Amino acid sequence: AETKADKDVVCIAIVYAEDGTISAYRNGAPYGKPYASSGLKRFKPGEWQVSLGVRHTPAAKGKMLAGAIDRAMLFTRAITPEEVAVLAGASDAPVT
Repeated sequence: AETKADKDVVCIAIVYAEDGTISAYRNGAPYGKPYASSGLKRFKPGEWQVSLGVRHTPAAKGKMLAGAIDRAMLFTRAITPEEVAVLAGASDAPVT
């Protein structure tokens, strides 16, 4: 059961690695177990979209985030677990 998200910002990070592995992090620490997808999908310009706060598009009742998004970041590469920790404020190490 959720006990913190209504009192403080919770940092969620999802990392999609080149080999298709998907890893999730909560406040800089691993969340659940990484799993293998069928691999990265390449999109051509104009064929993709970024949706935040909605489980799947099109937006509809029951698919929307019941909360607020403080900030969002997208990267052109899979960031490391150490970088996730730094971005979540769980580490003081520099991001390279």
